[in-house]
Amino acid sequence: MIAGCAFDRAGLPASGDSDAATVDATTIDAAPSDAAPDAAPDAAPDASPCPVDYAPITGGGAHSQYRVVTGAKAWIDAEHDCEDDGPTSHLVILGDDAERDAVRGAISGQFWLGVTDIVAEGTWFQVTTGIASYLPWKSGEPNDLFGEDCVELDSGAFNDEDCSAADVYVCECDGVAANPIAYTAP
Repeated sequence: MIAGCAFDRAGLPASGDSDAATVDATTIDAAPSDAAPDAAPDAAPDASPCPVDYAPITGGGAHSQYRVVTGAKAWIDAEHDCEDDGPTSHLVILGDDAERDAVRGAISGQFWLGVTDIVAEGTWFQVTTGIASYLPWKSGEPNDLFGEDCVELDSGAFNDEDCSAADVYVCECDGVAANPIAYTAP
């Protein structure tokens, strides 16, 4: 729970008395209530406004485009670099084995993912605000060894790692904006 902050169901700052407001994991994961009434509930986001240096990866997310970055950065610096590309760019969030394998084929070694438990230890949020549902952990992980709060893909499985470690990364543009409440320590 984050005390002193008020956010609406879309994760945007809410007006009013912030001293009495809190937000918890159920609020963070909630779907916006102001969706268009005629919108299909399972309609995929539109990734068409992606930067020109992003490209689809065969087998990747149906509406996603990606940018591989081989310069290593700390997790938060990598996330900010991705966000600097545009309003719907962020560290890659893998949704299933097919996307994991496709992205893994585009970059060698381990790399940062857009998943962290910085906000609430043991609750793995996506940087786009929502509890991560695809978490294929390596055996013995997550182990929170010395406060590991950020996730990397290592040998095809998830590993929690120290966020200040330098790692290469993949940015994803999928029509969904990152939301700092999902990865900013309280």
